[in-house]
Amino acid sequence: MQQGCEEKEPVQFGSPPLRFEDIVNIGPYGLMVGAHVIPSDHQGYHFGEQGPIPRYDVLAVGDGEIVHITVRSVSVETGKPNVPQYHVTLRHSCAIVTQYDLIDQLDPAIAVLQDGLRQGRTIPVKEGQVIGKAGSTSQGLDLWVADLRTLTPGYVVPQHYEAEPWRLYAIEPFPLFREPLRSQLRAKSIRRVEPLGGRADYDVDGRLVGGWFVENTNGYAGLSQSSFFTTHLAVTYHAYDPVAVIVSLGNFQGRPRQFGVKGNGPDPGQVSVATGPVKYELMNWGYFDQDTGRSWDYHSPFDNFRVLPWGEVHGTVLIQLIAERKLKVELFPGKRAHEVSEFSDSAVTYER
Repeated sequence: MQQGCEEKEPVQFGSPPLRFEDIVNIGPYGLMVGAHVIPSDHQGYHFGEQGPIPRYDVLAVGDGEIVHITVRSVSVETGKPNVPQYHVTLRHSCAIVTQYDLIDQLDPAIAVLQDGLRQGRTIPVKEGQVIGKAGSTSQGLDLWVADLRTLTPGYVVPQHYEAEPWRLYAIEPFPLFREPLRSQLRAKSIRRVEPLGGRADYDVDGRLVGGWFVENTNGYAGLSQSSFFTTHLAVTYHAYDPVAVIVSLGNFQGRPRQFGVKGNGPDPGQVSVATGPVKYELMNWGYFDQDTGRSWDYHSPFDNFRVLPWGEVHGTVLIQLIAERKLKVELFPGKRAHEVSEFSDSAVTYER
């Protein structure tokens, strides 16, 4: 990534990744949904309407050069063929890098130069330049920002993330934008607790909180590219509302699922070896205004945003931290906590 780079510090961004008027809201780092079992390392810039033709311009946030473009034609979650989406990496200096995902079309001026990337050439771009379009295969654009000088502190065993090493250098994007754009983007964040841009690294050594992997399954990479997430587990907090405890499972009855928990506890940040076994009753959740009880319309953010469990209990998960970096886990679909007393031979050991 740093080969042939040019130092341009300090780097600042003067353009949003979508035209500002197209941005409905901004989802923070750390969201767990579907195959994103481990907290995600990118923001989601959401637009109003998805349609058959991509009509939202994707913009370079700052001056730089495109160093990599990949095409994904398979669904991450199902492994089945999908409409192609582009993943574009921009280098803004020897340290600051951005990545865009969920681009539906490359701009013709970029596409015509794409083959040169394989010969080691780069594609210069200017701040605000259109690099593609989005809007037909997703409801938003993903943006990731990294500082390659700084290792993110919240991963206990960084080696487990070698399959996705860029997440180890992810930084909150908002501080790099110049004012007044910085404040304007922050105002569109769904998350209303600092850091407004969110975070993805929640691991605390000797505590339950954070990400885990089934023992001896190659960490984040898993056992196969098509189903890597099935061996993942996270017990942490919702990206939108960091008070809400979320259990994120790579395989709950055959598919990845995320759940709120009845009673919103115990707090995974306080669960240690000394705590012994703990139970979480798994429920759906909803988005609400804490003051009025009004449910969220998925558009305008409000300052008293809450994520609250609701509905029936889908099952119980029994968890015990058996060593500082070892976790014993067993799922009991359809059972309430009072129906679960101890682990069986079906329990699985996770590591970090």
